[in-house]
Amino acid sequence: MHSGALSGFIASVNKCGGSFNTLHDLVEKSHDVLLRNATALDSLFDSYEISKFTCLHAAILKVSVYVRTISQEFTNRLISWGLALRGIQPLITVIYKLQRSPEQLTALHGDLCQLALSARLFKPVLPILDVDILEVDKNYSFVDIKDYLLYFYYGGMIYAALKKWERALHFFELLHIDRGSKESDPDFTHLQRQGTFSSLFICSQFTTILEVPTPHFISPKPWKRYCQPYLALASAFQKNDPDALKFVVDSNRDAFAADYNFGLVKQVIKSHVRFRIHNLTKTFMTLSLSDVANRVRLTSAQEAERYLVEMIESKAIFARIDQRDGTVYFLDDPEQFNSMEMFLTLQKKIEDCVSLEKHLMRVCDQLVESPSYARKMLELESKASKTTTSHY
Repeated sequence: MHSGALSGFIASVNKCGGSFNTLHDLVEKSHDVLLRNATALDSLFDSYEISKFTCLHAAILKVSVYVRTISQEFTNRLISWGLALRGIQPLITVIYKLQRSPEQLTALHGDLCQLALSARLFKPVLPILDVDILEVDKNYSFVDIKDYLLYFYYGGMIYAALKKWERALHFFELLHIDRGSKESDPDFTHLQRQGTFSSLFICSQFTTILEVPTPHFISPKPWKRYCQPYLALASAFQKNDPDALKFVVDSNRDAFAADYNFGLVKQVIKSHVRFRIHNLTKTFMTLSLSDVANRVRLTSAQEAERYLVEMIESKAIFARIDQRDGTVYFLDDPEQFNSMEMFLTLQKKIEDCVSLEKHLMRVCDQLVESPSYARKMLELESKASKTTTSHY
């Protein structure tokens, strides 16, 4: 069922009788109608033969280009005018209209994240960012590899700004799936630096999928050449020695400052204090606050207590501080995995896994039924058989 305006447009197309000039004039006058009904134009392809209604087919294909161009111009203008805040809700509305499912990536996703970063307003975009992308919109917004890269890059920056380091690292890691990226590209090396910080904040160690290159991920060798100060920082972080970390920071201070990352480096230094405190829980059951301060190399017992309280509240460690004698008791994780909250968490994860499996099965079915996929597989089999024959 089409909207009134689109139904009127279809009726006018039928009256044209395939006349190119009449149809061209109608299309030129109906740009607004086509743009407002971009998500409902798919059915028109099947209703009108391309040989007779070529102009109409071209107009429908052009709508997706318009959607993308308008979004980019809209975003750039608002940012240049310092009015990025005003563009967030309109783009959210358009994205929901274009999406066939919440898991679908559109060309507008990157623009939305760019506006959110410019406005420093992240809460409205989190419902979109929190949904894992499983498919790409190819019909209405002309998504290309740049849109994919920008969405996960800007999205990772938003999560990093919110200190949701695990989700930030997930977004940065997804960018490495693009085998066409140039490892020496400045944007790519900047991404690698952000990924280094995220992994340090999350895991207290440098962990990345790039340590073991596969056919789907970019080799780690080139970016190691461009990110040497950051890899040195990650290596020093692994040691329980604050002096080694301080030496790396001081030696590469200019490089970090030139990349506008020295603020993040300071956060890494604070994170290293928590890393050293966490290591104490593996060795001791009780310590005095002054002992904690000495072993972690803090200036006072009060500073040690401040870090401990912060880590206890965030559940980074499980401990109790006896204020009477200043003793810290390191405890085991009290979670028994039998609470209703834990049950609901597990249930949600199971549902997500089942949903992902169903999606993968649908994708496999689509591939099997795709003529282009079948043709490609036949070509590969033919090449393989020729190679085998040549060896004999």
